[in-house]
Amino acid sequence: MSTDWNKTFKNFTEFTLCCICNNPYFGYGNNARPVAEGRCCDTCNTTKVIPARLNAFWKNKKFQEDNK
Repeated sequence: MSTDWNKTFKNFTEFTLCCICNNPYFGYGNNARPVAEGRCCDTCNTTKVIPARLNAFWKNKKFQEDNK
């Protein structure tokens, strides 16, 4: 079985700019919603996107509990 290494490692040799901080990242990136539209780096995903998602989740959960 032959592996096309150029195709396999393409995402590790080309970079994309994060839609939040505009720093370059390698690979596929992360979904930046609900903070921004597009793809973001791992740092922004960890420090901004995940906390925003958790905050939205807990706000929604509290709203649902308050309106039972």
